[in-house]
Amino acid sequence: MSLQNEPSTATAYQSCWYDKVQYKRVAIMLRHTLDAAGYDGVKLMGPESDEYKNSVVWMGEGFSELLNDPEYNDAIDVLASHSYKGKDATDQNIIDWAQNVAKFPEKEAWMTEYCTAGNQMGDLEIDRAIEAMRILTSDLAWGGINSWFWWLGWDPRYSAKNPYQEVILEGEGKTDLYKGTTYQVLAQLFNSVPVNSHVQRMSTDDPTAANKAALLSDLVAFNTGSGTVCMITNTSRVAKAYDISGLKGQSASVYTTSEVNQSVKNTDSINIIGETAKDVFVPARSIVIVTTDAADHAAPAVSVDENPQLFEENGSYTSRDQILHLSGSVDEQASVTVNGREVALGADFTFTADITLTEGGNIITIEAKDVNGNRSVKKLNVKYDPSYLALVMEKTADRVNNTGYTLKGRVNVPAEVTVNGTVVEVKDDLTFEHQVTLNQGVNTFEVAAVSTEGTKTVTVKVSCDSVAPVITVNQQGGTVTDSEYVITGSVSETLAGFRVDGEDVSVSLDDTFITKVSLKEGKNEIKLTGTDPYKNEGTTVLTITYNRTETSPLLPDPDNAVAYAVRTDNKVTVDGDISEADWAISQKAAKPLSGTPNNIFNFGTMWDDDYLYVAAVVQDEALCFGDEKNRQYMQDCFELFLNPTNSKAGAYSGKDMQLFAGWDKDRQNAFDNGKGILTGWKDLEDGYSVEMAIPWASLDITDPAADLAIGFDVANDDSDIYGSRQHIIGWAGTGDNWQDTSKFGTLILSVKKDQGTDNRPDLETDSDPGSSNSGSDSGSSGSTGAKDPVSPAPSADTPNPPAPDNLAAASPNAGDHTPISIFAALLFLSGALAIALIRASKAKRI
Repeated sequence: MSLQNEPSTATAYQSCWYDKVQYKRVAIMLRHTLDAAGYDGVKLMGPESDEYKNSVVWMGEGFSELLNDPEYNDAIDVLASHSYKGKDATDQNIIDWAQNVAKFPEKEAWMTEYCTAGNQMGDLEIDRAIEAMRILTSDLAWGGINSWFWWLGWDPRYSAKNPYQEVILEGEGKTDLYKGTTYQVLAQLFNSVPVNSHVQRMSTDDPTAANKAALLSDLVAFNTGSGTVCMITNTSRVAKAYDISGLKGQSASVYTTSEVNQSVKNTDSINIIGETAKDVFVPARSIVIVTTDAADHAAPAVSVDENPQLFEENGSYTSRDQILHLSGSVDEQASVTVNGREVALGADFTFTADITLTEGGNIITIEAKDVNGNRSVKKLNVKYDPSYLALVMEKTADRVNNTGYTLKGRVNVPAEVTVNGTVVEVKDDLTFEHQVTLNQGVNTFEVAAVSTEGTKTVTVKVSCDSVAPVITVNQQGGTVTDSEYVITGSVSETLAGFRVDGEDVSVSLDDTFITKVSLKEGKNEIKLTGTDPYKNEGTTVLTITYNRTETSPLLPDPDNAVAYAVRTDNKVTVDGDISEADWAISQKAAKPLSGTPNNIFNFGTMWDDDYLYVAAVVQDEALCFGDEKNRQYMQDCFELFLNPTNSKAGAYSGKDMQLFAGWDKDRQNAFDNGKGILTGWKDLEDGYSVEMAIPWASLDITDPAADLAIGFDVANDDSDIYGSRQHIIGWAGTGDNWQDTSKFGTLILSVKKDQGTDNRPDLETDSDPGSSNSGSDSGSSGSTGAKDPVSPAPSADTPNPPAPDNLAAASPNAGDHTPISIFAALLFLSGALAIALIRASKAKRI
């Protein structure tokens, strides 16, 4: 039984919304009531947060609320969370959850709701399935999860036509309803893994397969007791072949679904030799499930060695020699026949055979049968043509950044070889090389071989680009008094990579860029480097001198953020024009809460007997406003968070506030914060400034005075593309400020100018592990308790996940957890962790 679905998210369909204190009280009371009524077998689960990292809002840091309160600990039987990780969630979020759960070995850990919710990489069913399997993999392999639930079966509001795509069944539901790719993959996995199986993490030496943790897990396996089940998700557009080791059983069945075939099919049966299944084929954009069996149901795998007598064209082979010397191998003890004649098998399972070809087409049939009667057949189509002229070009790079290029190839008989009409020397071993000079762009070469047998031609195309990209910077550099600097500019062509001071920076489709750098005092030489698809590298250096002055905005102490509001006895006009003499924009907010911010965000505070004043100056080189008057936080916006009692107790209560200052694209209407709160905005040449005045009465503060301390924080939402927010900058707290006051900084009323604290050496502040995603962070302006009044589902504001990083091969052993169980069709449990190994196969076959 759940106390409250996603208690951090107040939505229209919920009957109640608990704060942290209420949640604990209700849990304890409900446990006592159930026990007294004889329902002590009913398990209570909590907190069912939307993300793993939000569980600490209810359970405390390190789940301290449970550890320190025996009644609360006794009330919660199952630790539960949803798995809507969000765009900027990190591996650390799920690892932190697992470490907290491990403190309670007597409790189960459930993931009680997940769907792709529009986060898939495309519109195909396979896109949704790939995203879902990556989340399932990370939850089970790294989250210590015992149960895994999919939300939801089918609902006309969330059908496949809906962009959130929350359902597991496909179709519009009236005349068309069917079990789609995600359903089929989950069914295959769940039906293959029995109750009390155990999770095995998998490691790989393939750098393109991300498998370290959390969002980046594409590999997971399960020890079923008698066998092993492995699931591999290939998000790339490159097909792969793997050797999977650490397997139980004698044979393995391979089930595949891919972009080409989006239904789950049994595509192969492979022998397990030395606990290893070799050459498991994983197509591009696919999910492959490998299940092992104690019985031997796999036929011998037949390999034929590369043969210099054979020349391949379109899947068929041609030989000038009538006697073909064939060699190959099988992967287990077997009887082998070639064209019906048994051949001897060596101790290493290799064989040879001499075959007399007839002129024209020949079919060579190799049959292998193991001791259990499993039989495989491999056929080669070989044409015998004693007058066959072969011209084979060596495969070399077809995209180069050097104008000097060598064409290489071979013929099978003495012949005259020309390249674009120029005769090329053919060596005694019938190979040839020819140096050419490439032009920029695509170069086409017609290679011809002429012999007494006839003429053969091959066309070779090579693309050349030896010109380095040009980087244009709009700024001139020079001397500045701010420790941050925004750089904008453009590049001359589409790039494969762009770095500023060694950090990757994205370039827009129109070849422009915006980035922000942190400066040290004195001279800074910022190097910008662009690399094009041909690996040409262009660089430019921007020189900036940072001179710190008394008015330079200061960073907070990362462990104890404190700002001082100076008293003013002068009239303040709240119009966004920060021209009053008393204003001092003395504080710098530079903590990245989402994305990679490219704004500079500084602020200051003042107060008098009637108001608290807050002003901010934002350097934003790409202003972007929308029409969503109740969702200003999804565009360029200033946010202010206040905790008048300075309790920082966690969930919002009393007069805690989340306030906004943001305009629509016509600058007609600001967000209405209500309660007499005044807001002003002014466009600047390179951004904007904003002022807010908050009546003390709205905070239930009747007599403001020097040394009064309140919980305080600010944030800057940045949208560089209409309709979505890309970055968030904060001052002290986390991306959960909209629902959790515990990480706010402190604002102290002062009677003198705020001198601040010099914390510039900490420019590269470490974000709190929970600060990497702002969640569904809306709030009723000026209301008591930040909440999202717009989103109907917890994942509605959750952006897409990133492309996987390349990670180290080894996976650490994470200890033991509870065994797996399966309930019904959509529930999955995990358990004791071990190590399996998957290695990229280098075997060559024909």
